[in-house]
Amino acid sequence: MTSNPPPNADVPVYVGPLTQGSSERNVQVQRSDGILTHHRPCSSKEQFEAFVEEERPGTDISHDAGRVHWVGDEDVWPREH
Repeated sequence: MTSNPPPNADVPVYVGPLTQGSSERNVQVQRSDGILTHHRPCSSKEQFEAFVEEERPGTDISHDAGRVHWVGDEDVWPREH
């Protein structure tokens, strides 16, 4: 079994797997002060982007894909799937 790394300073955003039948993916962010957020369920790209902006303002995840660790399907959301 492979464990997935938590968010860290280099890759501050973690998106959990998209599982069949699930209506959301769990997202966790390491804030700029180093504190990890609780996992937040997100069902759309809009919710995901709003959560990241709320917890780590100014993190440009759209132009720096290396800042996000995706488990499974990258940039796929249940509401849009």
